[in-house]
Amino acid sequence: ADTYLPPHYGQGQLHLAFEVSPVEYDEWKTTILKKGIKIIHEQSWRGNLHSFYFRDFDGNLLEVVPSGMWD
Repeated sequence: ADTYLPPHYGQGQLHLAFEVSPVEYDEWKTTILKKGIKIIHEQSWRGNLHSFYFRDFDGNLLEVVPSGMWD
């Protein structure tokens, strides 16, 4: 049996981020839009990087970020 599990708690609206190659960022954005999913926000970050947020069909908040953004 497992003796360790990661924490199962949080408060407020949480989200999950997917990291993609910087050269694939625009392709993923296009793919999401072509599926009829609305991008609810695109954020500008340091180093001329961007990420975008959308909700999946179950209402979960998801984000796509370019790899290296947090290096």
